[in-house]
Amino acid sequence: MTDHTQRSHALWSPSASKRSVACPGSVSYCENEPRSSDKFSARGTVGHEIAQKAIEVELLDYDAWIGTVIEKDGHRIEVDARLLDEVEIYVDYCLSLIDEDAIHGQEIRVPLSPLGFDLDTSGLVDFWLLKHRTLHSVDVKTGFTPVPVKGNRQLRTYALGLVMWLQSKGHQIDSVVLTIVQPTDEAYPIKSEQLTLSELAFWGMELRQDIARAYQARDDMATMAFEPWAAKWLAAGEHCHYCPKAHICPALVGTALRLKNTYYDNLPPAELVSLKEQSEVLAAWKKGLDSKMLSLADAGVTIPGYVIDETMGDREYVDEGAAVRAIMAKSGCTEADLYNRKLKSPAQAEKLLPKGDKKATMAALTTRRVTGKKLVKVENSKSPAKPLVEQYFEKP
Repeated sequence: MTDHTQRSHALWSPSASKRSVACPGSVSYCENEPRSSDKFSARGTVGHEIAQKAIEVELLDYDAWIGTVIEKDGHRIEVDARLLDEVEIYVDYCLSLIDEDAIHGQEIRVPLSPLGFDLDTSGLVDFWLLKHRTLHSVDVKTGFTPVPVKGNRQLRTYALGLVMWLQSKGHQIDSVVLTIVQPTDEAYPIKSEQLTLSELAFWGMELRQDIARAYQARDDMATMAFEPWAAKWLAAGEHCHYCPKAHICPALVGTALRLKNTYYDNLPPAELVSLKEQSEVLAAWKKGLDSKMLSLADAGVTIPGYVIDETMGDREYVDEGAAVRAIMAKSGCTEADLYNRKLKSPAQAEKLLPKGDKKATMAALTTRRVTGKKLVKVENSKSPAKPLVEQYFEKP
């Protein structure tokens, strides 16, 4: 099984292609920056590992994983029912594609060197399958922000690499189906886009131009002073969120200085949207700054007014078996008193029902509670809500 802690990112990383296209200079500017990991990405890595194992054996006792604590990228990730539900949706979809006429694989790194650049252009494909001259490329997402599949550069780049690799082995391909499985996107957990081979090849020419711009930015970096180079090749935007150099990026600093003296009380909605999108960029800058300050403090550098403070998790047993025996001996309780009986999640219980009846049965037995509200872009809306004014007053 692939060691998912070693899911290295290429210089032109398909997963960062949105940023690379919008900000060509970021490719070389971030070239030697180490990959950072937070608890959410570590959770995703754990999910990838369980999913890979499940597809390999085609049968996995998911319940046996519940409560397992896995150390990943410096984080302790406890496998819970929700993570397993997400994994199972992805695994079930992949397994549904497999039959005796198909060839398939997972966690394969496909090179893009035939595009003609010496940049490291490769990507790690989660799952692929070729059947009846149609190539399926499937990517699992565990984040909570819905990821669109239509025009998705990451998936198209993976598909392009897969096509070149499979054709080099003599396989014939007429079309590709690109699929994102994102169980956390409750409205569209599985979404696909289909392209003919000629449509993908035409898009590949666009990709080649994008990589050429990044290539030119790298060449200019060697010959231009930094300030004019940054002004030419770095651009701030929503793509900055995961940039490893956001904390020192001059494009972001410029955005912060502009926003500092901007007052929004009397601005029309269209200008407020522009300000909101610019201000969200600063979250990436602050995240990078916090990470940089912590790394300096860990290296022994004094940060005036700040100290390192450990975040503590919930208490956990050192040895569960020893804890059960000790508590029973001291309290007189039984072993059954120490365990909670918990109902399976709706997603897990649904799998126990007959296929033709499961949706209707679970629809009658479950509900979704509104826990809050937020302002999102129209294309990312899952559950549109009425404004308060429309809830309490009739429209004139």
